[in-house]
Amino acid sequence: MSSTPPLADLRFALVGPGRVGWSLTRWAQDRGARLVAVVGRNKEHARDGASLPLDGLWCPLSELSSSRGRLEDADLLLIAVADGAITEVASHLANALAAPTAAAPRIALHTSGIHDAEGLAPLRDAGFAVGSLHPLMAFPRPLDTPTPRPPLCAVDGDDTALELAHRLAEAFGGRGFAIAGDARLLYHLAATVAAGGVATLLAVVERLLERSGLPAELLPAYFDLARGALEHAAATRPVTDAITGPAARGDHATVARQLAALEAVAPELHAVIAGVHGETTRLRRETGAEAPDEALDSLAERSTSVDRPGGAC
Repeated sequence: MSSTPPLADLRFALVGPGRVGWSLTRWAQDRGARLVAVVGRNKEHARDGASLPLDGLWCPLSELSSSRGRLEDADLLLIAVADGAITEVASHLANALAAPTAAAPRIALHTSGIHDAEGLAPLRDAGFAVGSLHPLMAFPRPLDTPTPRPPLCAVDGDDTALELAHRLAEAFGGRGFAIAGDARLLYHLAATVAAGGVATLLAVVERLLERSGLPAELLPAYFDLARGALEHAAATRPVTDAITGPAARGDHATVARQLAALEAVAPELHAVIAGVHGETTRLRRETGAEAPDEALDSLAERSTSVDRPGGAC
């Protein structure tokens, strides 16, 4: 006997049909939820990530009043717009859905990692329970399934909204954890470093190969090195014990020679690479694995003044 899908009783409207929005839409539909409306600014752009026809679902953000009926069929407004647009979009929705009827959407959740539920304050004033649901994962494209593992989701909000956020996270195979508003910026910064920061460093590797005249065919091997390092770091606590390389081994003469060679071919990369070496040394010292080294300290300090007026951070 088949069980009832965990979201079979949920009707929702997607507001912001981008990579995150379409991903969560697909996951929710796979678990029984019904999509009743898609709200956005540009229908053609929205089609890019859609896995279903938009006919009968599309609600232009600029004409919400004419789409009120479809929006009132939803139990949830899932708002997956850019961080800076959340309050503006919430105001548009609140104006269109003011004085909601008993059948109007009861809950609104946004997917930002930076903002807490207060970003949806205009909708709360219009009678909604508001909250947030931020999957802690990268969305390079709309994803059919949560990969590589079920997502942890940062959640907060009014009681009813928070309950639904937890329910969605669990339906997606993950779980929700509360992140208060005053911790959101650093929570999201950590996510940015873990995802975008790693990609930035690999882009630095690619640039270093180009500027050094090394074969481009080497790049996949460096990606393999990065994957191995990530796997090792994921299995090691504290993570500092997984750091390798000459700075981690205390071979600061090699570090100095490498940075001198770097200055000759790609001086614009000196700041980031010297900074990585300096932070490696500092972290290893904290664990007692490294002794202070004045020469490397000097190199790391130089990295903080490159391309910064007055040498200030």
